[in-house]
Amino acid sequence: MASTQNHIHLQPSEEAPPGGWTVDDAPDNTYTVNTITDMTGVRVRVIDGITGHRHVHRLLNGSVPERVNDLALRLRVTWAQYQTLKADLGYVCDFVPNYHEDVGVSHAAQLVTVAFVEIKQPVHIDPMLDRWNITIVLQDTDTGL
Repeated sequence: MASTQNHIHLQPSEEAPPGGWTVDDAPDNTYTVNTITDMTGVRVRVIDGITGHRHVHRLLNGSVPERVNDLALRLRVTWAQYQTLKADLGYVCDFVPNYHEDVGVSHAAQLVTVAFVEIKQPVHIDPMLDRWNITIVLQDTDTGL
């Protein structure tokens, strides 16, 4: 049964083995979540015309504005996990949000594709520099979040 977990799964899609992820149908890399910021919005651009008239351009699905479900996640990671995330930055990734099935049950129903676009605010919280709080930004690529 799906329930809120304290972690997410995130890994570049190209690293998936043939036939898909093997353990619980989820990426192997897991990260502990501190906070989640929902950045749901629409793609709109307003341009001033040469006559001063404003032109509004929107991404539509029929006549309905297309919503995008981007996320900012505050993670607690180790130094090694931080280095892995820095290496994964810029890739299209398979992502399982923190609301997913328990261990031993397939996570395939919650698996979505996201673009991993930003790491910001890295703050070490351990004098030995082994624990970090970082914020990552994931952009929805299939409006499935």
